[in-house]
Amino acid sequence: MSNSREEKQAPVQSLEDNSLIAGTQLANLLDPYFRRGETLTGLNLSCVLLGDKGASVLRRNTTWTSLTTLDLSWNTIGDQGASELGKNVAWDNLATLDLSCNEIGDEGAIGLGKNTSWTSLTTLNLSENKIGDKGASGLGKNTAWTNLTTLSLKRNKIGAEGASELGKNTAWTKLATLSLTCNEIGDKGAIGLGKNTAWTHLITLTLDSTKIGSEGACGLSKNTVWTSLTTLDLSGNEIDDEGAIALSKNAAWKNLATLELSRKPICEEGKNALKSKIAPVLFIIIVIIMFYIFHSFYNNLSN
Repeated sequence: MSNSREEKQAPVQSLEDNSLIAGTQLANLLDPYFRRGETLTGLNLSCVLLGDKGASVLRRNTTWTSLTTLDLSWNTIGDQGASELGKNVAWDNLATLDLSCNEIGDEGAIGLGKNTSWTSLTTLNLSENKIGDKGASGLGKNTAWTNLTTLSLKRNKIGAEGASELGKNTAWTKLATLSLTCNEIGDKGAIGLGKNTAWTHLITLTLDSTKIGSEGACGLSKNTVWTSLTTLDLSGNEIDDEGAIALSKNAAWKNLATLELSRKPICEEGKNALKSKIAPVLFIIIVIIMFYIFHSFYNNLSN
């Protein structure tokens, strides 16, 4: 059945039709995938050193209309290649795009942010690139990725301005996971993120090793819209008692179950304030577990 399906596929787009072929090796690598056309749903091209030319060839594809997953990690793709990918207009079912561990900087991120056709995108991995403030700002201005749930920007070069610009995004209303690990966003960046008003479904926020101090923690604590937040990682920063106490006073994060603040010692006052914040959530979890245990035990007796 699968062979007959591929025989009927149309139209077929071959690399021979593309003027940007980057040598025979690249043509041999990609041509079989191009020939699969609309039957292709997932493509893993990690660690094949596509470079900018290879990325440019890929973006010109118009037949992968069913493509949902594309892994282009570890491919030495830079700004030009990323910008070219952002110009793709055919992959309107693309849900997962992995561009981690490349050489994408500000211009490439801006080019990706201008994309308007990946309306099904749910997961975007841009970790371990060279994206700075301008690139983060360009991504944050995107209004088409309304189904985005996961965004990883860890280990880039994003500072306070870039984090603040990300926080201004109002289109990613389904965003559930955001990672900015190992970016030097500092207090001002944390304050800017805390002003976000659109990410009402945010569940996990990872800000470890981002040079945030107590001022930044206080800024985050003022957020009132992240009511679904369950995990907040602020480990590897310089948050002292003042910041810990401010975080504990947030009344909107009623679902917060995990708060990481390891590295700088916190005194008893800060610890007690945090315990009073998290303890009610733990109590509810314990009650639910006990209920299910009792319910199962009762059913076993009845049977």
